[in-house]
Amino acid sequence: MLDFLIFLCSPKKMITMNQDAYLGIDVSKGYSDFVLINARRETLEPSFQLDDNRKGHDQLQLLIKQFQQRFSIQTFYCGLESTGAYENNWHAMLSELSKSLPLKVARLNPAVVKANRDAMMDRNTSDELSAYAVADYLIAHADQVRYSEAGSSKFDSLRRVYKYHQLLKKQAGQLNNQLQQLLYVTMPEALRFVRSGFPGWLLLLLQKYPTSKHIAKVRLSNIEKIPFIKKEQAVTLHRLANQSVASGISEYEGPLISSLAAELLHKREQIGVQKKVLESFCDDDRIGLLCSIPGIGHYTAVCMLLEIEDINRFATAKKLASYFGVHPVFKQSGDHTGAFRMSKKGRAGMRELLFLTAKTAARCDTHIKSLLEHHTSQGKKYRAAIGVIMHKMLRIVFGVLTSKTKYDAAKDQQQQQIKKPTVEDQQKDKMQRQRRYQSLNMAAPISTRNLIKRKALLKSQSCSTTNLSENKMGDEGRALKSAQHEINQKCLQQT
Repeated sequence: MLDFLIFLCSPKKMITMNQDAYLGIDVSKGYSDFVLINARRETLEPSFQLDDNRKGHDQLQLLIKQFQQRFSIQTFYCGLESTGAYENNWHAMLSELSKSLPLKVARLNPAVVKANRDAMMDRNTSDELSAYAVADYLIAHADQVRYSEAGSSKFDSLRRVYKYHQLLKKQAGQLNNQLQQLLYVTMPEALRFVRSGFPGWLLLLLQKYPTSKHIAKVRLSNIEKIPFIKKEQAVTLHRLANQSVASGISEYEGPLISSLAAELLHKREQIGVQKKVLESFCDDDRIGLLCSIPGIGHYTAVCMLLEIEDINRFATAKKLASYFGVHPVFKQSGDHTGAFRMSKKGRAGMRELLFLTAKTAARCDTHIKSLLEHHTSQGKKYRAAIGVIMHKMLRIVFGVLTSKTKYDAAKDQQQQQIKKPTVEDQQKDKMQRQRRYQSLNMAAPISTRNLIKRKALLKSQSCSTTNLSENKMGDEGRALKSAQHEINQKCLQQT
């Protein structure tokens, strides 16, 4: 029997036993570094490098099959840092390979990998060490790693379209701002038409007649030929051009403004094309659930799904709100207490969608409108109240997606009527939990601000104890009340 146990525990036998392996992949442009370790963080295969081409991919598949036999690997866990694009080919290849081999692949946030590496006090940086750090994170935070399903879906491809759509909108905004600056020095009188963005007819006009000098020289009939321009607008522009106080008219501004106007028109056209592609996506039941929420249309629902990706990533609505930066931030350290404000961390695209959705819902839905009016009546400014509605809308989105049921305003109103503890009550409960091993002592070397807080807490406790109904209290209740009163009086006497 002893010989059999020694045989099982021998190093050679440990190598041949089934075990899990972790493949860390540090992705670079055109190539990647790989390292294979086991659950005990022992290196099974030292770092090696492969190119991101057919030969490199085939070699990786061959090596994985060899490693499985050599080290008796039961399951491969592969991790790649999300770089935006460079990891896509490796991820697609490994996902396809997972159909025939016991292999799982996950994209990792580089920030969390770096934080785990900093916690290990690892100061050196190289591709080999980065690959090992990825594999180490898979082991250290196995409960937080989400592995992708085999193969790629249409949803993943649509997410690339969404990113391109967001890029086009950002570029259009930059062109819009630059064109406004140039228009201010070439024809500031025309800015009255740009308060809500450049109308299409004005961009067409600026393509042909970019400055006030050009507009003043041209005939009024030629201006009226511009598509979508009204006769009154043409007359006004012609008159303003003749009376313009523009100071920056030279031979360079005209061609630049014409080019910017043409580029902005092209960007808008491309944005419309990509928006239609996004709107055409309807192969997901979650879109119908989101469209049941007031203020959310088909296009907004698709964009929200692409931002959220998988609702199961978030354990609670608070984590979802924190991920998109709409949660209230409260900072308290020592005697300093900060004010509540929106975090505004995380993806800004989702906050933009929520802002527009909240404004629309506040107009068309009586329940959301009543919530907005309640917060404005409490002294909040309109934008601050809209921020609260944004948080509310995101919690509704979480509830709809997790319960897989459409939005019901009546049910939400019932939840609102449930009495919840106030901020003061929460702070009192927190203080009582913190001071459960020692009662509040006014003679402690504390600051004046903390002394005021302690006095207020003792006073509130004394008042709440006095307000208890005597007929609902037995002998034990009256004894506890008397003891609490004596403790409060002693604490107050110490001051």
